[in-house]
Amino acid sequence: MNQRNVIHGIIAALCLLIAFLFIRMRDNRELASVRNHHNSDEIRKSYRDGSASIYKRLISSESTDESILDLLKSAWVQYAPTDAHEDLVKITVDRLGCSLDMVNLLQFLSNDSDPHIRMGYRLLSEEIRSRLERGYVEMRNQVVSLPSVGVLRDSPKYYKVRWAEFAGFGCDLDAFSRFHSSIDDSQAARSAAFGQALRISDQDPYSALTLAVKNLGENGETYRMEGGATDGAERIFSQIIDNAQSDLDIAKLISLLPLDHRSKSKGLVDGFSSAIEKWSKTDFDAANRFVLDHHNFLASDVIGPLVWANIETSGLAVDFDWWKSLPQGELFDSAMRERTMYMQAGFSDEAPLPGNTEDKLIALKEMNDLKNLSSSIKSEWIREEVAMKIDSRIQQLQQVIND
Repeated sequence: MNQRNVIHGIIAALCLLIAFLFIRMRDNRELASVRNHHNSDEIRKSYRDGSASIYKRLISSESTDESILDLLKSAWVQYAPTDAHEDLVKITVDRLGCSLDMVNLLQFLSNDSDPHIRMGYRLLSEEIRSRLERGYVEMRNQVVSLPSVGVLRDSPKYYKVRWAEFAGFGCDLDAFSRFHSSIDDSQAARSAAFGQALRISDQDPYSALTLAVKNLGENGETYRMEGGATDGAERIFSQIIDNAQSDLDIAKLISLLPLDHRSKSKGLVDGFSSAIEKWSKTDFDAANRFVLDHHNFLASDVIGPLVWANIETSGLAVDFDWWKSLPQGELFDSAMRERTMYMQAGFSDEAPLPGNTEDKLIALKEMNDLKNLSSSIKSEWIREEVAMKIDSRIQQLQQVIND
């Protein structure tokens, strides 16, 4: 009797196990169907009609803050492979805005192995940016409330700083003043100012540049964070200058950029380069004089637009007076690199330079290198040993240049 009961118990347990496995297999098949049938009309219809329980709970006013994040994660996993993104993006941003829960959801989506789910990160980011730049006040206030925690990409601070730029762009002058003064994080405050500067750059580039410069960091940084987080505002100065109308006073614009230890920061290098490029097309001599007068403060890259303008004006007939006017060292070497790039890029349809013309430029560069070498030798006896050889070679090169 006992043995029969044991057997019955085992059979009952096996039946329960089989039933459980059947249910799991059915659920897995349904989930696989959702993931694999990207264009399924049935899935799309059930989602948009609200028949899916997750969707019903998402739109229900009874959903609590504690449950909404988990519901949204489930919804993105379940519906990401379908084309129901538009609805899901809207309801997600409606419910979470720029809250810490949204940061949590973006972290969740960006780290998923499924590319369809990761696409949700991009779609949500685009919608958040669009709303902030259109001036959504509640979302702007949420940005202010975000904690300044972490420095890496996907940290709360990263989103606070990035979103502050878009929110700054979405403010009129009065709203920006209130928004900017309410931000408790210096990097986010700088970011908001850059967004506002970009907003007003079309109407008033002078005020835009002044605002952007005022909010630079101590060493000319925009809002770069430690740990490799991307600095999307590095091009703020070049964007403002590129947006400026061609008839504006470029000399006045460039005078607003600082000429000090900050000038070689990436954002300002881009700004100076854009200004020099615009200036060289309307007044090459003035732009050239500015670079030569201030080359100790400027990065050598800013010579590039002058090289290109010089070649486009004079063709391949090299203006040796201009080349010889360049200070020896980094500026001259950078100019030579730019000229090589121009030639290699095939921008000119003219015939190749005659050999003696190319020889003159090569000789000029070598002569400058030798002069730098001579001045850099610290040991007196070595300098005496090589001085005559260097001087002799410089005289030979000078003869090539003068011929």
